Amino acid sequence: MRALFVSRESTWRPGLGAVLGILLLATVIAYAPVLVYGYPANGWDSRYHAVTARLFSDQLWSGDLYPRWLMAMNSGLGSPHFFYYSPLGYYIASAFDWFGAPTAIPQLGVAAVLLGLMSGLTCYLWLARLMPNYAAISGAVFYLASPFHVFLDLLTRADYAEFAAITFAPIVLLGIELLRERKHVGIPLMSLGFAAVVLTHVVVGLLFAGVPLVYAVARFRFLPGWLRNTFLVFLAIVIGLGIASFYLSPALAYRPDVVMPVRQMAAEMFVFGGPAQPRLILFVRLLFVGYLAVLVVMAGAWWHTYRGRPDGNLVMTCLCLALLTLGLTTIWARPLWLMLPILWTLQFSYRLFIIVDLCMAALVGWFISAMASRLPAARIVSLALFAILATAASAAAFALRFGVFEYDSQLWRERVRYTNDYGLFRPLAVRTALPADRLPLYGGGVFGPDIPLPPRTRLMEGDASVLILDWRPRRIVLQIEAQTPGRLAVGQLYVPGWQATDLSSGRTLPVLPSPGEGLLTIPFDAGLHRLAVLLIPRPPEREGAAISLLSMTLLVALTVGFGFAHADFPRGLWPQRWLGVWSRWKSP
Repeated sequence: MRALFVSRESTWRPGLGAVLGILLLATVIAYAPVLVYGYPANGWDSRYHAVTARLFSDQLWSGDLYPRWLMAMNSGLGSPHFFYYSPLGYYIASAFDWFGAPTAIPQLGVAAVLLGLMSGLTCYLWLARLMPNYAAISGAVFYLASPFHVFLDLLTRADYAEFAAITFAPIVLLGIELLRERKHVGIPLMSLGFAAVVLTHVVVGLLFAGVPLVYAVARFRFLPGWLRNTFLVFLAIVIGLGIASFYLSPALAYRPDVVMPVRQMAAEMFVFGGPAQPRLILFVRLLFVGYLAVLVVMAGAWWHTYRGRPDGNLVMTCLCLALLTLGLTTIWARPLWLMLPILWTLQFSYRLFIIVDLCMAALVGWFISAMASRLPAARIVSLALFAILATAASAAAFALRFGVFEYDSQLWRERVRYTNDYGLFRPLAVRTALPADRLPLYGGGVFGPDIPLPPRTRLMEGDASVLILDWRPRRIVLQIEAQTPGRLAVGQLYVPGWQATDLSSGRTLPVLPSPGEGLLTIPFDAGLHRLAVLLIPRPPEREGAAISLLSMTLLVALTVGFGFAHADFPRGLWPQRWLGVWSRWKSP
């Protein structure tokens, strides 16, 4: 049985062109403000993501293939930002670097619209394994245009990385469906899809990690070998974590070196909690009530139509998971959060709406499929798409009134100049305010006199002249002509791993943080010296890379082994045999 919810009467089956056209039209409507005004310049996290994307893109295109250390952050003092923050979304944004804007707002806007369209496509590919095409397209449009996805994540909070991660979650569930059909391609889809979620936003990866296992149990429990298949899903998720280890290993190992944004969940971070952000919390509450009302209607439809039937198992699973997740977002669930400190990394309970949106997409498709047995499918789909897109358009109009697209050129000029990290992942050695911390870069207003940018080098003791020979991320080469011994401060923030070597003598010099500022300080003797100051890869970086390589090897072996154990694996090497896998991807 390839379709879980099959209409008894409808014969309307939109083709691939119609599906892509509907998704494209839905994207244009739902993301119209971004297409017109660009990425929201006045959103909650706009300043953070725009500046970060600009610096990441600059280093990437200058030859730094993985810009872990952002050299120009903090007014040029550097930051270990991408040792800790997931990088994949910024690689995607960097593909549009040809816009050349200093703030990266245009390239973030293009990347966001593309990711929104892709989220609908990945959701459709998943749902098309469960239900007729017309029902799958309805659920996919809901997923790409949901109020949480568009209004809250993109337009209001402007959390680019979290928004991007939502695109990859359905790929994991698609892999489970293909595994259920004994298609070997399902295993790499699960692993690579989950790795993509983690590499785009690690917090989303944390809250999503249990969903594939719950989904797998629901889908396999009535089939022979359900325990083996569920274990395969678990193994694929673990391999996905292993693939992401080149990022995860140092991110976890280096946590004690910096200030991490983890604190106890305050009441205002829950639905019906405190009114710290009155307009935002009002929308979250309306979203909660709206989702709850829809879920109640879905539950009534399930009771009337599929109660007691094995093919209603997935419907019930989605209903229960969505209702449970909604309950965890409320203030009444706070005692549970306080008992589990690992949940504090989510920061906001309403991030759980990511899971609710996945469940709602499947439930919308199921509801459309059920209704199509009583009404013409084209009519019911048209009404559903109109309702979904009208909601998205209303949310976008509200965002325009919110002022999220207001652009203050003076403010952005200062943000780009001082590139403040706002204390995120700031090295513990920094104990005083940095230059950008003294400016009102969070919002508009009257600016005071410019604060001089910190120099690249500064003599703290002694008499010497310093010449910069090379200044690249994680590699600085200096020539010091010293008349007396002394100490030099290099304009980069200290984290463990910085190492200085006198290339003239081969001697390793101690590198310590300066008091308060946390800059690299290096002693030198009288004479002519050439110093190489390097942020060397420590064992967690090398071990993480090795684990990623090993995990990819294991994934290939597991995929090949599973494929040869089932009839769908092409044993020839002719291109047409491999293309045959794609021809069987969506069987009628």
